[in-house]
Amino acid sequence: MTLKHTPWVFWGLVIYSISTLISMAAMNIGAGIFLISCVLESGGVLCFWNHLKTLFFHKEIKVFIVASTLLIGVCFLSLVCAKFFPLTIAGKQAQIHFLRDMAKIWYLFWPVVLLAGLNFLKPHERSRLFQIWIFAFLVISIIGVIQYYTGWPREQPIPGNPGRFHVKGFFGHHLSFANIFIFPFFITLDFLLKSFQEKAPLRKKAFYTLAALVGFFALLGTYSRMLWVALPIGLIIWAIWSLPKKHALVFAIGVVLGIFLAFQHPKIKSRLFDALGVSPRIDLWQANMHLFKQRPITGVGWHHNEELASYYLQEKSKTTSVFAGHAHNNFIEVLSSTGVLGLGVWIFWCSLAFYWLFFVIKHGLGMPFSQGLFCAWIVFHVNGLTQMNFWEGKVLHQIMWMMALILYYVTQKKTKNYN
Repeated sequence: MTLKHTPWVFWGLVIYSISTLISMAAMNIGAGIFLISCVLESGGVLCFWNHLKTLFFHKEIKVFIVASTLLIGVCFLSLVCAKFFPLTIAGKQAQIHFLRDMAKIWYLFWPVVLLAGLNFLKPHERSRLFQIWIFAFLVISIIGVIQYYTGWPREQPIPGNPGRFHVKGFFGHHLSFANIFIFPFFITLDFLLKSFQEKAPLRKKAFYTLAALVGFFALLGTYSRMLWVALPIGLIIWAIWSLPKKHALVFAIGVVLGIFLAFQHPKIKSRLFDALGVSPRIDLWQANMHLFKQRPITGVGWHHNEELASYYLQEKSKTTSVFAGHAHNNFIEVLSSTGVLGLGVWIFWCSLAFYWLFFVIKHGLGMPFSQGLFCAWIVFHVNGLTQMNFWEGKVLHQIMWMMALILYYVTQKKTKNYN
């Protein structure tokens, strides 16, 4: 299918990719602008739909669609079971509203739409898109470092560290920043390494070096304890995989030494071993595991483990003031809300990213940041053990943007030249 090329989609993708680093409102607006740009460049809604249908000939797209459909199916099944076979906790039941509860299913097909847009781009436009995205990452990371010292633009004081503030950018919460910015950070590392390997101009090396350093300090400034554990793991894996053996060893030793020295700092040591937030999380995990035991196959209803866990903790503690919300562990969250069926399908969906990245690397499909993205996914899931909600809208936008990039390169099996 021959498509007339205009700059609409390029700028639509630029706006959307930048929006994934800003806020929920910006992301939704960016998604709308991108979708309009695709329709304009295709020549109408029907033409764009026809372009989308051509993607379904790729085996990987079929697998992704099946995986997403299965994930939607188990989420819907959990809601059906919760509606007609409700679980009662402290005399209360989950209130099921199918349309509202299933509102996020569009995210699971969004990568295919993004892939359709990526297919419009010429190689130099794709390279330029990544550079602009990393530049936005640098700018917002600089704002994050400023935020750490001043609280601007959104203030969130760090407990036990007066005069310092969580780095959260424009997201509204520091943990969202920690889970989203790991992706452009590790991708920047790959571009940085590539710039040295290809002996790129000094300005290009300086750009990626600055972006990586500032992004690193911004991530540390989130004061996310789990990120402080996960980030070094990702960095060491990246170094061993990407660097020559001697350089990898030096880098790994430097990371370990840096961790040791950093943890000697009183403020960091205090934060790392502070019991604040630990006991409430354990209580929340226990509450969700209790819910899982009541409905082990289909769970208590997608998202509704949040309200039921709250009822359980209120009854157990005899107070309405409890630490509730999502499970603060992705595996327990999925297990509690959608049961073993949901967990199995969710793990399969997530594993596709790792499998396809291995495929891209093995067959040399030209992805310039495959190792970095692989390591970012590792850090992402380690973070998810204590703090992150996979189903948070802001996080989902970044997940689906990354999945779209993976799908783009994994479907380029017949193309030999990349830029």
